[in-house]
Amino acid sequence: MLRITEIRTKLAGGADFAATARESSDDSSRDTGGDLGCRPRGAYGDAFENAIWQLPLNTVSDPIKSEFGYHLLLVRERRTASFEEARPSLEQAVAQARGKALQEWLNEATHTAKVEVNPLYGQWDPVTGSTKPTGAQEPSLTLSPLDSSTVPAQQGTTGATR
Repeated sequence: MLRITEIRTKLAGGADFAATARESSDDSSRDTGGDLGCRPRGAYGDAFENAIWQLPLNTVSDPIKSEFGYHLLLVRERRTASFEEARPSLEQAVAQARGKALQEWLNEATHTAKVEVNPLYGQWDPVTGSTKPTGAQEPSLTLSPLDSSTVPAQQGTTGATR
């Protein structure tokens, strides 16, 4: 805590934030002079969020403790992203929502559908939404892999047998 307080005092005395971050940071923000970029609400942990949205602009924060250590913040601007800036993340969110909705519909349809399968080819399993081949048996495990000391080791099981 002493080190972060000394760094804050240095910044309050007029030291350049970016230069100080380059020489003092212990994380990847060192490479960008402490610049984390602009991000929407909810992009950071609670400690950061509270400071980012409450700190007066162009003021160095008091030390902020997060799960990663102590930090100093300097918020230079707050703004609303333009549509063009937000477009890639909006398109991704829509695509994810559409994919999720389709998958939910497919899951429901395969569980409730009346499917007829020629018995020569197997039997429909509504739980998995697939066809079980004729003669397929459910695997039954009675031992866990940790119980290998009670089962003799099998050798030569890497290929098909006749």
